[in-house]
Amino acid sequence: VSAYVGLPDSQSLVLVESASTAVNSIMRSFGWQAGDILLMFSLAYPMVKHTAEWLVKQYNVRVVQVPIRLSDWDSSNHDRLFMGPMKEALRDLSASGQLERLKMVVLDHMVSVPAIKEPIHELATVVKELQPSCFVLVDGAHTMGQMRQLNLSALSTDIDAYLSNGHKWLFSPKGSAFLWVKPSWVTNTFPEPTVISSGNRIITSGTTNTSLSERYAYVSSREYTAWLSMSAAIDFRESVLGGQEA
Repeated sequence: VSAYVGLPDSQSLVLVESASTAVNSIMRSFGWQAGDILLMFSLAYPMVKHTAEWLVKQYNVRVVQVPIRLSDWDSSNHDRLFMGPMKEALRDLSASGQLERLKMVVLDHMVSVPAIKEPIHELATVVKELQPSCFVLVDGAHTMGQMRQLNLSALSTDIDAYLSNGHKWLFSPKGSAFLWVKPSWVTNTFPEPTVISSGNRIITSGTTNTSLSERYAYVSSREYTAWLSMSAAIDFRESVLGGQEA
């Protein structure tokens, strides 16, 4: 899977059950403080919004939903559908003295409904220019297998985490997805899987902390067949469907 999405190795990628699992893992184990701001577009998937609501109740996080007006969409240049509202939202935060509280932005590489792409490179760059410490999470649930040459190594350096499902367009079974996290963000406690199992431990002294892959690999009752099938799905796409360029 790492090679398929353009990574030189698998050290920063883990397998998970779904995009929802990955989003919850990132958003719920992030080091939130009361008053921190989470920003997303109004077209974000309902699961993302519901997780954000939980953060509001649990940590008193402030959620900013940037409205997207589909009536403004132009098929010849749909980037402005997102860039204008994002810049306006960032200006508003800056004018109110709240920009430093912006801790995370969630983007969609491909929106679920309607099925349009966001200019994630440009959006992430705009965010980082104004708030370099903000964590940029990209929900790519629909991209693996549908978007040609999905290359995480070539993604903007301003993107901090990316996730995608296998069961949609890669043609692997339900229960197969991945989460990639920029290594510079990985600590002893972030990100954490949604289930902390017996293979996941934090050693407070020494250098034997559980690696990122070890944190996510083992849950005692997990069925691993879906994960193991992902390589067969990739082979099927190459040998039967003609590969990425077909």
